[in-house]
Amino acid sequence: HAQRSDVIIVLGGGERGTTRRTKHAAALYLQGYADHIICAGSDIHDRDYTESSVCVRVAQQRGVPAGAIVVESESLSTEENAINSRAIMDQHGWESAIVVSDRYHLWRARMIFDAQGIDVVTSPAQTTTGTLPGKHWRNATLREVAATGWHVFKTVFGLPYTNMPLD
Repeated sequence: HAQRSDVIIVLGGGERGTTRRTKHAAALYLQGYADHIICAGSDIHDRDYTESSVCVRVAQQRGVPAGAIVVESESLSTEENAINSRAIMDQHGWESAIVVSDRYHLWRARMIFDAQGIDVVTSPAQTTTGTLPGKHWRNATLREVAATGWHVFKTVFGLPYTNMPLD
């Protein structure tokens, strides 16, 4: 799914999900698909570190230099990932991105990133890390169906993005 882009954006997914996604992003980086990685995501429940810090650690362990990594540690949702990544991309003059997440999440993520005007392709972590266990895949897919319904509802009724202040 990947094609040469300005940046790879890793969407947080808890500790295990972020680790899996970052391994794939690092593989893409090392294959020359982009020159930079945005590690996105804030607090992990009951932990004293962020998804973005997990991403940075794993990416560096996999050979991605610190200078190629940009940290976005404020977002609490996929919508905020897209909004905050758009701002980072604008600051750096980047126009295209590969969004890395799990396969079940990428359809909605693409919709959200497209809405921010980001020229995006998606690449599932499973390309590098293998399939998810059946129970995890089933639960995550059910959650994603609900999240997609909520996103469509909010879009139709013009409701603000999750966790974003009303202006």
